[in-house]
Amino acid sequence: MDKEMSKPVGARCNIKWKDDGKEYQGYIHFGDYDDFDDSESHIFFFCENEEELKNLDEEFEILDYELVEESEHG
Repeated sequence: MDKEMSKPVGARCNIKWKDDGKEYQGYIHFGDYDDFDDSESHIFFFCENEEELKNLDEEFEILDYELVEESEHG
């Protein structure tokens, strides 16, 4: 399951808000917020890479995720 063909550009995540426990599905993009434009309004959050994603300390927690590779992003 560990394929290194192309670099992940983000992850589709199941997210749980810490304050009210509500669950949400969102896309987290690996990269800088500076690259953000209106065509990427589907992006829920930004972080550097998968390692940072696993260690986020935000107002939500990541329940699980699926990496998105460049060819799938779009």
